[in-house]
Amino acid sequence: MGEARMVMVISQSVEPYHQIQDLSSISSLFSPLKLTMSGLNFSTSNKIFISS
Repeated sequence: MGEARMVMVISQSVEPYHQIQDLSSISSLFSPLKLTMSGLNFSTSNKIFISS
């Protein structure tokens, strides 16, 4: 019984770490998205400049 309680405590202490990991993975997903968005903006403005 004591062993099961130990596992419960470990899983509870690990839980916030997983939430932090999720947040960092979300932010790391967003940064390439921002980069591609700015890259798209740059390429479209470049095309407009070339065409004009």
